[in-house]
Amino acid sequence: MQFPEQITIGLLFSLSAYGVILGALQIVAARHRLIGLSLLGVGNPFRCYLLGATLLLLAYGWFFGTRGYEIFSPGPAASEFAFFLGLAFLAALSTAFLIPNLPHRSSVSKVCPSQVSLEGGRGTLYSPKGPTLAGHLPARPGTPVPRAAICALPGLGEGTRSLEPLATHLAKRGFVVLVLELSTLEYPDLLALIPSGVAYLAAHPEVDPQRIGVLGVDLGADLAIRSASGDEQIRAVVALSPILETTQPGLDILAEMPYLQGMRWSRATKVLVSRLASLEHFPQGRPCLLLWGGEDRLAPQDRRAASEGQEMMIVEGERRFSLPRSPAAISLTTDWFQEQLGG
Repeated sequence: MQFPEQITIGLLFSLSAYGVILGALQIVAARHRLIGLSLLGVGNPFRCYLLGATLLLLAYGWFFGTRGYEIFSPGPAASEFAFFLGLAFLAALSTAFLIPNLPHRSSVSKVCPSQVSLEGGRGTLYSPKGPTLAGHLPARPGTPVPRAAICALPGLGEGTRSLEPLATHLAKRGFVVLVLELSTLEYPDLLALIPSGVAYLAAHPEVDPQRIGVLGVDLGADLAIRSASGDEQIRAVVALSPILETTQPGLDILAEMPYLQGMRWSRATKVLVSRLASLEHFPQGRPCLLLWGGEDRLAPQDRRAASEGQEMMIVEGERRFSLPRSPAAISLTTDWFQEQLGG
């Protein structure tokens, strides 16, 4: 089947425009560190700049190099070119939005945590093995040492693997760590997640039930604060990037997460944050540390928490979902739990 000359030139123009627009979007993503538009992530912006420039040069070079003077010959009308340009724009924008949503292989170090089943959910357990950095050794072979424990909850849209670097570091420092799945977003069902994890840890033979803390990220941080307010067994709380109050981030959401994940995040948090009302439920008489990334564009630090007597810290250069993997945040969190709960 042979296409009319006008259609052929239009399709070639669309393909070239697709490359040009996609390349321009990569340069914009690198310039503003928009993870929701970047095909390669924003960890190394130079790669994004290079990809964008390469796409621009290849698209222009291929089109002008193959068609030559023919592009100035009579071809599709202005309305037809507008159609092909619009088609290219939609295709390029879809590519930039959808590819960042594809799963990526984790780059964290290999560990062998165990999977556990809980009432109404599942979790991943990280246990210290042998001597730890905290210096704890069994009194005699086969005798477990009662250890401090942490029940952790990842952010909305993030899996349990997102907390693996932090959980592994805590385990090396002598903590038993249970990372729960955010298995439900139904209120009030999600209020049972952390209590079930705390109950599991309290019954664990290696855990001292008097030294249990909780940790949460994003919506999980709000849930950790709310759960601690009603559970005296929780001795300390670390909230990483808590939301505290419903926000309207707009396009800033692309700086934190891919587009589809961002849509789910916006819908869920709009309802759940107001129902959790964590600003009104800070645990009284127990230490609570709130950590935010200095580059967080979704829900920046809320100074009202300081009026409740809570400790607040900012980790510069980090965003909402990069914070739990930040070496600085991991070190701050571990040292703080060590001080509050012991190793």
